[in-house]
Amino acid sequence: MSTSLHAALLHTSEELRTEYPGLERFKVAAQRNLGVFFQARVKFLAPPAGVVQQYNPKSKTFVAPYTAEDDTLDGPFTYLLSTTTCERLEPTFVINPTLKSLPTNASTPTMDIIILRPLRDPDVRSATTSDEQQERWKKRAMEVIGHAYKGGGHVDLLYPEDGGETKSEGDGDVVVETFRVGGFEWTPTVSFLHPSLPELTLKDSDHSPSHLVCADGSIHIIPVGGRARVEVARETSGNLFYAWA
Repeated sequence: MSTSLHAALLHTSEELRTEYPGLERFKVAAQRNLGVFFQARVKFLAPPAGVVQQYNPKSKTFVAPYTAEDDTLDGPFTYLLSTTTCERLEPTFVINPTLKSLPTNASTPTMDIIILRPLRDPDVRSATTSDEQQERWKKRAMEVIGHAYKGGGHVDLLYPEDGGETKSEGDGDVVVETFRVGGFEWTPTVSFLHPSLPELTLKDSDHSPSHLVCADGSIHIIPVGGRARVEVARETSGNLFYAWA
C-alpha cells in the first residue's frame, strides 16, 4: 500500500495513457509529481505483542524509539510505501531491503514502511520559497531513488550538514525513515474537489494528490474527513484465507 509519489504517479500515468500509450508515460508522470509535497499525518499501529521500531543505519538494526504517546509523523511527505513480503518492485529496484537483510518474525505480523519527508533535508529547509524547495527536492529525490537501484542502499543514507550529496557513513540525520509496524493510518490534512466526487467541498485543489492511496495497484480516493487504515492480517482460529475486492 502506498501514498504520495507512488500513488500519484500511477494515478497520473492513467490520465496520460491515451497520449502516451507506452511505458514512457510513467517517466512523464514521475516528472510531474516528483516535486509535489503531500500534506498528511501518519499514525503508526504497533504489531500484536510488539512495538513500533525504526531502522538505524549505523547499527544496521531496528530499534524502538517510539511509544504509545509518540507514534505520529506530520508531513509534508513525498514518499510512503509499505510492504510485507517483497523487498523490490522491479528486478533492480530494491525499495524495502530490510525485509531481506533483517527478516521479520513470523510469530509477529509486521510491515516495513519507507518514508521520505522533504523538510528534513537541510538544503530544502534553507530555500526561501516553496518553488525553490520543490526544485531542490527533485534533485534529492532522484539521488535517493538512484540508490534504491543499487541494492537498496538508500535506507543507509545520511544528510550532510553542508547541503551537498548524501553519505552512508559518519554523522547526520537519516534520509529515508524506515519503520517496522503492525499497520498505519494516513490522514490527509487538507480537503479538495475531485471530478468524480462532486459532493466534496473545495478547500485546496493543489493538494488533491494527498487523498490518493494505491492498494496493490488500485487507486482509491480518501474522502474529505476520511483516512486510510491498513493493518497486517492477524492469525485467527483455523486456516482461513480472506479476499477483498
